Order: sequence, then C-alpha cells, then structure tokens
Amino acid sequence: MKSFLVAAALVAGLVSAPAVMAEATQASPLVAHMEDGTAVPLAGFPAGRPAVVKFWATWCVECRHEMPELQRMYRRYGDKLSFVLVDIGFNETPAKVAAFLKQHGYSFPFVFDKNAQLLRAMHVFGTPTHILLDARGDVIYRAGALDDRLRAQIASLADGRTGQGGEQ
Repeated sequence: MKSFLVAAALVAGLVSAPAVMAEATQASPLVAHMEDGTAVPLAGFPAGRPAVVKFWATWCVECRHEMPELQRMYRRYGDKLSFVLVDIGFNETPAKVAAFLKQHGYSFPFVFDKNAQLLRAMHVFGTPTHILLDARGDVIYRAGALDDRLRAQIASLADGRTGQGGEQ
C-alpha cells in the first residue's frame, strides 16, 4: 500500500522524482505525436543534437513553476540543444496543452503521449521528469525537479560536455 501511495503521489505531481544515477542507455525507437498531430519517430529525434526532454502536465504545479526558467534555457541554448516537452496525456488533450503554452508565451515544441508509450519506454514515474539525451540519443542524465544539478548538466551539455561531475 505504501508503494502505491508513493507512486500515486509522484503521478499526481505532489512530489517529484529524484535525480538518479544511470549508465547511458539508448532511447527506445518510438513514435511521438507533435502538437499538430504529425507523427515523429523518436529514433531520429533529436536529429543528431543533444536534447532536453521534459515529461510534464499542465495540472502539475511544479511543472508549471519550472516553465518560465525552461523557456529562458530554450532561448539561451536552443541553437545547441533540442528541447521538447512531453505531455503525459493524462486528463489532457493536445488542444488544451497548445492553448496553455500559447497563453503563457512558451515557444518550445511539445509531443502528446496519449497512450503513455513514451512514459513507459523512458521509465518515467512522475512529473516533472527531465531526461537529457546526447547526440546519439543515449540517456545521460535524469532528474525530477529543475534544480542546480540539472541546470549545470544542461549547461555542460550545451557546451559539448556530458556527464561532467554529476549524476547520470
């Protein structure tokens, strides 16, 4: 029962998933759907560029709190890193997510994980979850909240360094 409550709290966004150590692993070759419904094979994403992937939902309080800073990072590092938001698709629609982003002036692309395919493949258990991918698509860092360690990892990735002095 205790593990069910912890899992439910993570999914509800009441607590965020912690940063975890992991060896670089290949991201699964899956298909995501962009906000306009276009299917994008994740095998080709991020098209040879390192990426910041954020799993989130519009109803996740911590996710919403992090969005302005993520937008600033997107403006600062967007020429070096791909940024993509993955809406987990729980109690949401692509139109609702697009309206939320537009209302708040966020310009990064998003995909809608309507069948939780990406959630399962990337072993995401709560929101927010941030996953950094190197240019080969290997997972090099995972974290819950957008904290100082994650900021440093994103800056290192933008500078062409990976896995420098932090958790992977």
